Amino acid sequence: QQLGAHGAVPGGRHEFAPDSPLRSVHIDIARKHYPLDELLRLVRESAWSGITEIELHFSENEGFAIESRSHPGIASADAHSHDDIRALIDFAAALGVRITPSLDMPGHLDHALDAHPDLRLRDAAGGEVFGALDVSNPTAVDFALDLVDEYAALFEPGAWNLGADEFVDFGDPFEVGGLDAWAASEFGAGATAYDAQTWFVNLVAERLAEHGYAARVWSDGMLRAGVVELDPGIEVAYWSQRPPGAVPAAGIAQRGHPLVNVNDEFLYFVLGERVEYYYPSGERILAEWDAGTFPSIGGAPERLPFGAADPAAPSLVRGGMFAIWSDV
Repeated sequence: QQLGAHGAVPGGRHEFAPDSPLRSVHIDIARKHYPLDELLRLVRESAWSGITEIELHFSENEGFAIESRSHPGIASADAHSHDDIRALIDFAAALGVRITPSLDMPGHLDHALDAHPDLRLRDAAGGEVFGALDVSNPTAVDFALDLVDEYAALFEPGAWNLGADEFVDFGDPFEVGGLDAWAASEFGAGATAYDAQTWFVNLVAERLAEHGYAARVWSDGMLRAGVVELDPGIEVAYWSQRPPGAVPAAGIAQRGHPLVNVNDEFLYFVLGERVEYYYPSGERILAEWDAGTFPSIGGAPERLPFGAADPAAPSLVRGGMFAIWSDV
């Protein structure tokens, strides 16, 4: 960088030590196909900027972006091969950037479930719940674990985002009634669909740990279960105060979960600016955000101890993630 800017490197000692140990870019390659050359370019630009991780999001309702050898029918027509992804992983590693898999489940699986309609969650009338895997069905759970096993062998051990966001409409008894009943029968009175979701997350996290991975999940829906406790080692990517009743970042930190700040008020770059997300600016991020600034509660940002601003305070905030969502 010194050479690029000035044509020389001044004498002396140079240290690059930003506050944030995790500096990540999340890119949704499931809704939109990005050629391998474009992903390699993103790696180069990220490494130059001091980014330490690219989170590769390859499962969505609109597409599944990496070939599957265990379930060949689930991938999109333009899916990347294992060889493509392996080349990306190796190239990134040589530049000090980790490629982290983001395989979203048990929601956001509509494209994959087109090939396995019998594994879909059903509502009270027997209709399909959009994008949702039936976690009460052992065959459906085995399908999810098959995918974990396959892609765990492709990627390198470390962080793994298993998603768990926007699974079902938990407030709709027609949609979640069957899951509520199953949870109560499995985990006891008072258990609901939240408990079913949390149980599934813990199960997948356990399988990931067997492969050497550490589980990460999105924040919505977490710590809402009444009976089943979320594995305390699971990292939470905190993105929004939505939906109503979402647990604040401080509440998640109090339970000991490491946090990644993906504040959607600053760090969500949604192609097409869908659902009232407008393109963020670097100027505003630099002026108003750091990794301790979480989504607003009642109009004011939620603040957690972080970095140089709070040098004496312990912090569970590992850093920040800029999220590129390919909605359009």
